[in-house]
Amino acid sequence: MTEMDDELLVSQFFAANPIEIEDKGFSRKVAQRLPRRTQRIRRVWTAVCSVLGLVFFLLVDGVDSLRNTLVGMAGDMVGMFASIHAPAVSPLVLVLAALTLVSVWGYNVVTAE
Repeated sequence: MTEMDDELLVSQFFAANPIEIEDKGFSRKVAQRLPRRTQRIRRVWTAVCSVLGLVFFLLVDGVDSLRNTLVGMAGDMVGMFASIHAPAVSPLVLVLAALTLVSVWGYNVVTAE
């Protein structure tokens, strides 16, 4: 038998015969008594990193870069749609179809909740 077969047999055995140890809430009580210091440190660290990231974003003029990127992407998309040659379909029909799809999607999102 190979090592893979051994592992398969062991996993099948434990799947068929689960080991359950009754601890009568002992594990939960121990977890509740663990120090909350690590949670506070994690929250503070997350806040510090978020503030530093925001400051760096503003220092390198990220707002302007983001705006330029989004405007460029929108222009590229308009150019892509303008280059499509469909003699039977006017741009107005495409815009109306897109608005219809977005409206139906929005309606479905609002009514689903």
